[in-house]
Amino acid sequence: MTKVCSKCGIEKPLSEYHKHKIEHDGHTSICKKCRCFDSAEWRKNNPKKVKESYKKFGKEYNKKWVKNNPDKMKCYLRKSRLKKMYGVSLDDYNKMFNEQKGCCWICGKHQSQENRALSVDHNHKTGEVRKLLCGECNLLVGQIEKNINIIDDVFNYLKDYDGTSS
Repeated sequence: MTKVCSKCGIEKPLSEYHKHKIEHDGHTSICKKCRCFDSAEWRKNNPKKVKESYKKFGKEYNKKWVKNNPDKMKCYLRKSRLKKMYGVSLDDYNKMFNEQKGCCWICGKHQSQENRALSVDHNHKTGEVRKLLCGECNLLVGQIEKNINIIDDVFNYLKDYDGTSS
């Protein structure tokens, strides 16, 4: 089924309109695209009202929602961070976690021994995700990755100052 937008005059399928109970066909008379454009224009022309509205409703609502839904918020932040930073979904992370039995790939320390989740290790040049590491191993790998030639120097330094010499 189609409908003609009262704003742009173009006939479009009903999926291009927001649902609206009062309308006879159950959809708004203005298409989503025109409505979006109108909203953007209004916000651009009324910045003070937008700011006041956000102060009055948005901020309070957001604070209340976060307070009442800490688990959902934590999960949402985790999911969006994983996706944004590493291109990994929460399901991908959980699959890696289960494959590694919840342990750091390098030292074998279980996540329960840490006070945070295992880190997603990735190649900083290519972005390729490698494995899940504890915080200490992830930091170490990150430092070595910056300058791989430093490994021998660090090893010799620690060998020279192992506490057995006077």
